[in-house]
Amino acid sequence: LWISVMGTLKVDNLQTRGGTALITNGAATTNLVSTTTLKNADMEMVKLSTQTASGASSVEFGSSVITTDYEQYVIKCTKLIPSATANLYMQLAPDNNSTYDGANYYSGYGGFGASDTTGSTGASYVSNGAQWNMGNAILHTPTAKSKQDITIRLINPMDSAIYTTAYTDVVKYYSGGNHYWFPLVHQHQDASAFNSFKLYMSSGTLSGRFTVYGVQV
Repeated sequence: LWISVMGTLKVDNLQTRGGTALITNGAATTNLVSTTTLKNADMEMVKLSTQTASGASSVEFGSSVITTDYEQYVIKCTKLIPSATANLYMQLAPDNNSTYDGANYYSGYGGFGASDTTGSTGASYVSNGAQWNMGNAILHTPTAKSKQDITIRLINPMDSAIYTTAYTDVVKYYSGGNHYWFPLVHQHQDASAFNSFKLYMSSGTLSGRFTVYGVQV
């Protein structure tokens, strides 16, 4: 059946021949285009998953999000508020959030220097330990109009032949009503495939919105 319409066609409900709902009670279905379709269409960034946290001990993303489909991921932490001023930490796991690796994490302000464990050439600060420090001293009490946002780029988490790396852009509220931005660089010196991760504060809980995007490179 073919119908030719000149102008606007208004419908309350619309389905495919197979019965898949496209419009229900005047509202379009939100998943008309799958993430796989977007990837195959060479979209540079594809939104994979979003979580909103309120007083959570951690935020976890698992193997349904971190896959071999993408070499890189962008993680946006929006309007981040911890229960007390603390650092934002990140750990990686190879087994869908079951066992987090607790060693060989390196974080530096600006870049790694000649040594992995000292703030020498090219790096003002480098630490190694049980987790990455993705943002230092995130404040509990920014002003009502000042929120803290962190963007993380996670690189090659599923490639067991090389180290997983990341870098972070931090936009942070500072006393006096000012904001400042600083970059961090991270490396996990254990050549393993990691299909999951968690974000958490060095103490207390966290609130905010967390979104993961797959990036085609």
